[in-house]
Amino acid sequence: MNLDTAAQGGVPDFVLMNSLTEDALVENLVGRFKKDNIYTFIGEVVVSMNPYKDVTGLYSKAKMQEYKNTTFIYEKAPHIYGLSNNVYQKLLRYRRNQCVIISGESGAGKTEASKHLMQYLAAVSKSSTEVDRVKNQLLESNPILEAFGNAKTLRNDNSSRFGKYMEIQFDLDGAPVGASIINYLLEKSRVVGRTTGERSFHIFYQMLSGLPEAELRANGLTKDVEKYTYLSVSKCSTVPTINDVTGFKEVQKALDTLGFSSSEKSNMWKILSGILLLGNVTFLPDASKANITRIANAQALDAVAAALSTQSSLLSGALTTRSITTGVGKRVSSIYSSRSTSCHFYQGRTCKGCL
Repeated sequence: MNLDTAAQGGVPDFVLMNSLTEDALVENLVGRFKKDNIYTFIGEVVVSMNPYKDVTGLYSKAKMQEYKNTTFIYEKAPHIYGLSNNVYQKLLRYRRNQCVIISGESGAGKTEASKHLMQYLAAVSKSSTEVDRVKNQLLESNPILEAFGNAKTLRNDNSSRFGKYMEIQFDLDGAPVGASIINYLLEKSRVVGRTTGERSFHIFYQMLSGLPEAELRANGLTKDVEKYTYLSVSKCSTVPTINDVTGFKEVQKALDTLGFSSSEKSNMWKILSGILLLGNVTFLPDASKANITRIANAQALDAVAAALSTQSSLLSGALTTRSITTGVGKRVSSIYSSRSTSCHFYQGRTCKGCL
């Protein structure tokens, strides 16, 4: 590993520092950051600082090849490729499961780090027709996960609003043959409301921007984001760093790669359309019945019902009543009651009486 600290702006590995005070550690990070050295070792741990710009030559096939030809992690400068190679080599050498934990603040670059790690593993592992198919599916899972699970926040234009555990299975030759992804704590409340200046999940804006107008009309939609309460509530529809049309094309390509059929994709857009249209349904107290709620705009209700391929009457009942089920087996019973307009259900929250 090159130890020309002056050229690099600091020591490449904190373990090599003479002083390990907080000020010294921060000074070392800042010095390296100014020289575009965004990675620093702490032993086998890689500290990454998001440069919020493209660093020339930092990620390329040539750079991957440099790290592929190393045996030990310290042979080359600190890099996510170095960590990826170290994990992969240990997998092959010791035949034992390996784990990489990526953590940090919002906007630190966790999502990008995971993508670069997967790209490296796909690039250096053995290739065949079937293996390449699996590799493509692994890489194409990212656009879908980001579309349905990422959103613009005040701190980060592409913030992951969920945690994920990704497991990749390799054969004895080190070729990826399968994978599974588990998501945790998806911020579902973001669909109905969020802080002013933030956006809902990318997929809603991508769909409105990228879906053909004929298909939008068939689902009861238009391209005007401001027509949907769930999206307009936070007064932010576009982001300078995000191209929703391009994002939608990437999602479409990813869905094709993962084997989604045309009917499955069509049903997906219908469900998303129904969610958007549901936000336009409003409620009022029924003047003829005390503490009872009714649908205020039947036309909006009909649009949701059409998008979800259900009957307006059934949908109205689901939105204006609640049920409580008690008992088990033969003793089970259900009690239905009407919701009142003061119920938190209509405010995007759930009260104890609605559980």
